[in-house]
Parts: sequence; structure tokens; C-alpha cells
Amino acid sequence: TSASGGAGELVDADVDALTHAPGDADHLSRQLARLAGDRALRERLGARARSGAARRFDSTRLATEIAQLYERIA
Repeated sequence: TSASGGAGELVDADVDALTHAPGDADHLSRQLARLAGDRALRERLGARARSGAARRFDSTRLATEIAQLYERIA
């Protein structure tokens, strides 16, 4: 994941994703090689990314937050 734009808000470098500087093709290549050569890393990053996404985008939590927002602005 490029460490630019909104991606930095969604991922935690080396915890649930590997990042690289925008435009740094060499670093991107090294990160891809790391992933290709390390199954445990792929599994760990994938599991943590799934867990984080499930928490962040939980439909019940999102519905509650949206309802609260509507109540505040109504």
C-alpha cells in the first residue's frame, strides 16, 4: 500500500500492511519480494487486516454512529 492519501488512515505499517513511499518502485519491489517469500508474514498481515476491517466497518457500529449523527443534526 502506498503511504499516501487515505491509505495511511486505514493501515498500520508492518502490522496489517506493508507500505512504500509513493513513486518508490524499488521499495515497492522489495516489499513485494518480502511478501512473496514469507508465508507467515502474508498470513499475519492478512489476519490483522481482516480483523481491523471487521471492527472498522462493523454494520451495527456504523448504523449506530449514523443514527447518532442524524439525531445531532436534526
